[in-house]
Amino acid sequence: MQSILRPILFTLLMALCFTGSADTIKANECYLVVSSETGVPHTACMFDYGNGTRKWLGFQPKEQFSPNGSGEIDESDREQLIEKYVRFRVEPQDLQTAEMNARQKYQNARYKLGICDCVNLVVDVVRDCKLRVKLPFNFLPDKVVERLAKSNQPSQHDTRPFPWAFSSVNQNVDLVVSLKEFRCHKTESILSRDKIYVRIFSGGNGNVFPMKTYRVGKDQKINPQKSTVSISIKKGDAIAIQLWDDDKNDPDDLVFDWSVPITGKGELSNRQVRGTQKAGSESIYEVVLLVE
Repeated sequence: MQSILRPILFTLLMALCFTGSADTIKANECYLVVSSETGVPHTACMFDYGNGTRKWLGFQPKEQFSPNGSGEIDESDREQLIEKYVRFRVEPQDLQTAEMNARQKYQNARYKLGICDCVNLVVDVVRDCKLRVKLPFNFLPDKVVERLAKSNQPSQHDTRPFPWAFSSVNQNVDLVVSLKEFRCHKTESILSRDKIYVRIFSGGNGNVFPMKTYRVGKDQKINPQKSTVSISIKKGDAIAIQLWDDDKNDPDDLVFDWSVPITGKGELSNRQVRGTQKAGSESIYEVVLLVE
């Protein structure tokens, strides 16, 4: 009897949670974000209800790197791990239904790589949001974003800064954002220093500042000249700042990617761990911005 009642009670509880905010959600534009990640191949969803409420949802093994075993829903913020993403505007009720169904189906599911994994959760959510899904069996996470973008009409596809980073405090006030410093806590390169160049995005346009690279070793701090790495922006807008490791013989590696709303003067800082230690690609960088 308990096994029969448990899913029924769960469904009722979830329905009550969603119903309480239904009227507010209906008045807002709602979006579904699907992302792929750096390091270990993974994909997850972000439910953006348009009222400041954003929820991440993914599915993973309880025991890390286990291809077959107990699974768990992961609700941790994945923004700093995003490699690629696609964003769709969807109906509020469809987004609510997709979240509720995913939680119910995967809360006690067994993780089986290629059969019941992170890709399967994403596919279920996308279908519940009435989007087209053309994915072959056992599709890899890093291809999910590209395939969804081609099969549908996304609102945004891998643009920077992230569209959800913009602040509601939008004023006609001019500010200047400068890269005060960045620090390498761990290089992406195993046996040598990283060769870093900086890219800043504002309004969807990307610029490289300056047209040179910085040789950076572990625990080294770089202080660019304020006039060299800076950008003008309106208060309430957002920028994205990226650090790239310039690999001579391989594709450049993105070691830092931060979208941040600019809401006033002062310093802003962010520290990111990207890649994985097991794969020999882990890097740790920290960036400090100065807003004047």
